[in-house]
Parts: sequence; C-alpha cells; structure tokens
Amino acid sequence: MGKRVIPSVERGIWAAVPVWLQEAPTQIPRSTLGMTHRLVLSRPLSAAKDLLKKTSFLPVLILASVLTAPTAIAQEFCSPALYYLSRGDYARAQNESRRDEGTPASRMNIQGVAEMMSGRQREAIVTLRAALKSDPGYLPARLNLGIALYQQELHAEAAAELERVFQNESALKGNAAYHRGLVAIESDDPRAALIWLQRAIEFDPGLADAHLQIGQVHEHLGELQLAGRSYRSYLAHHPESPAGLLRFGIAAQRAGHIETARRYLRLVLDVAPDSAEAVEARKFFVIWD
Repeated sequence: MGKRVIPSVERGIWAAVPVWLQEAPTQIPRSTLGMTHRLVLSRPLSAAKDLLKKTSFLPVLILASVLTAPTAIAQEFCSPALYYLSRGDYARAQNESRRDEGTPASRMNIQGVAEMMSGRQREAIVTLRAALKSDPGYLPARLNLGIALYQQELHAEAAAELERVFQNESALKGNAAYHRGLVAIESDDPRAALIWLQRAIEFDPGLADAHLQIGQVHEHLGELQLAGRSYRSYLAHHPESPAGLLRFGIAAQRAGHIETARRYLRLVLDVAPDSAEAVEARKFFVIWD
C-alpha cells in the first residue's frame, strides 16, 4: 500500500486531510476515527457522556466513511464536495455535492455529512435516510446515519443502524463496533460497551482510542488493573497523548501507586502545559504538595 499518512492526535486530524486528497485511494488510512475524541476521553465516564451529547464530532470517521465507499471511491476521492468538506466549508461542500459525479446515494451521503458537521443533525438524518432509500446497501450512509442518530440521543435507532453495518463484511466494521460501544456507554451498559469496543479492536487494530474508551469503562467499574492495561495499550500508539497520560496517571493514583501517578501526570504538564488535561493534572499536585 505504500506509506500511510496517519496524523497524530496532538496536532489535529484535519491538518492531514489535504494530504490525503493528493494521494491514491489505497493510501488513505483505513481508520482514524478515534483520534477525533481526544477531548472527550480526557474526562471521567460520566463527564464524557455529557460532552458527547454537546460535541459535533467525528469529522474524520465521517470523511473516512465517504472515502471507503465500496462502489464510488474514485468519484468521491476527486470530488470538489469532499475537498470543501475537508476544509470545513460545509455550505460549499453541500452545494458541490449536488453536482458530484458519484451515485445519488454517495452525493446525499456527502450532503448529510455536511449537515452533520454544521450541527444540523435532524436534517442529516433525513438526507441519509434518503440516501439509503436510493441504495440500501450503501454502508457509509448507514454508518453516518447511526452516528447522527446517536448524536440526537436516539440510542435504540442508532444501535440498530450500527449493528446492520457491523453485520456486513466491510472496512467500516470496526468503526461500527466502536460507535456501538459508545451507544452502550451512553445507555449505561458498560459490559456491552466492553464487548463492542473489543470487537472494534479485533476488526480494526488501528482504532487506538478504543483502548482508551475500554480503559475508562474499566476504571468506571473499579477494575483499575484492567484500566491500566488498556491505557498502556493506547499509549503504545500515542505515547505523548495528554488524555492517555492523564487517565493512566489517575488510575495509578486510585490504585495507590502514587509515584507512578506523579510521573505520568508530570508528563501531561510537560507535553501539553496549556491543555484541559494539564488543568486536571495540576489538581493532584496541589493535593500532594
């Protein structure tokens, strides 16, 4: 496949999108979904749920699902609509989607994504359902529909759509499992969340943030050793992630490993002194000192 461009969590995922647009479709990272959740993952489970309700997230997953369409990759890859979508110009992306050379379902999928990223989830749901009426087998639109329903807190409907994506053999299987896990978290079903998040890793090992979510679920359940293992797995992918360092440090502190906690929380201050994670880390040093 050649060298893949996988931007780091810390410098922002959108920075690399124009680069992807200059590369062959086979060089697009198969999964970059979890990287868009960093701010959410820096919080305990209950706070993460509140933030997920308020945040218009997942631009990269949505973009990746557009790009991994099984029948129209070439058309959408060169699409002006996709270019404007990657630049955050959602109004122009929506206008261009109407003139796109792809299938009707792929055009409506891009339009639905633009509506989602503009905070118009209800309109996106209508558009994405129309895309699926045009082509019921168009999995990117079904995945995005599941995400939009989740953002609207329609959890049962979201779960049903995500499970339908998961049942198909496609590159989106891991992403669908990941989001089904988030639905389970939001539905206060941590054990189901663990099952789905593990499936996400099984089908897409590149979903590093699944490890971080798993860690938070274990921490929420008081399973601190398992939480620590999951955080370490995440840090193996992103060793300077403030979110990963913070959660591992907090888990270590809760488990009574104070020196380990101090070391990791100090790393948070070193790598991201102005971040929200650093604010949380400093609270512990105030207590200790």
